[in-house]
Amino acid sequence: MISQKQYSDTKLKRKIKNFNIIHEQKIYNFQLESIENADKIGDPLKSGYLTLVDNVISEVWGKFSQDFIVRHILSASRILLLWNQDCLVAFTTANNKVIGGKNVLYIEFTAVQKDYQHLGISRRINFLLHYTNRRNCRFSDLQFKTGKNFHG
Repeated sequence: MISQKQYSDTKLKRKIKNFNIIHEQKIYNFQLESIENADKIGDPLKSGYLTLVDNVISEVWGKFSQDFIVRHILSASRILLLWNQDCLVAFTTANNKVIGGKNVLYIEFTAVQKDYQHLGISRRINFLLHYTNRRNCRFSDLQFKTGKNFHG
């Protein structure tokens, strides 16, 4: 399994926040990584993320071409990646688009590994995308207070 630490790049706008989800009296510790302007990810970092995302998608949705993953996921204006103990467990991608004359946040793709689907992760990470977009703030502006958790 490829780990989060293998794909650190100081030139990429990566923001990482720690938070917990409590579900049925169990605490899950996660790191939520936000990548803005993901289309600027260079090689070899892009190939690393491609492998990580492909592993999650293959488990959940089946096999997609690498071209599809690059065009619809790794070229998004924003990607949220959810890590647990250095393993990618979920991601969502979004782009700002004009549809019907209105500016909208268009979610391209969301996938959550099967072992984590009962935690409401998809709802939570998509909420964070919409919240930061609607408030016109960056992910780095969010404050996750110590001791506060997302309850499932």
